[in-house]
Amino acid sequence: MVLRGLLNLVVEGKCSLCGRSTAEEFCLDCQRQVQRCQLHHTHEAELEQPSVFAWGHYSGGLKRAIAALKYENQPQLARPLGHWLAHTWLSGESFSQAFNRCAHSLACQQAETTGI
Repeated sequence: MVLRGLLNLVVEGKCSLCGRSTAEEFCLDCQRQVQRCQLHHTHEAELEQPSVFAWGHYSGGLKRAIAALKYENQPQLARPLGHWLAHTWLSGESFSQAFNRCAHSLACQQAETTGI
């Protein structure tokens, strides 16, 4: 994953789902397709200890992303999917808020690592 991040600084990478050029794990189109699968949760405080937590419907872009992660040796997809799941679980905020915070956090981490 670190090597891919460094390589993306020099050469733009490819979307792990469709192969389009992008600096992130997903191109904007595939990212939107995955985002459309998100469920709209009630805040965790309103739930009595849920036994299962799902970030989205297992269909469309999300299903493709999980399959690519598991069966096409695309481990870099675990980071954005994991961040989106964790932010939604911990904060009860909307997906777009969680995604923007996650993207900003990842950009800051990358800037610190590369010194940019």
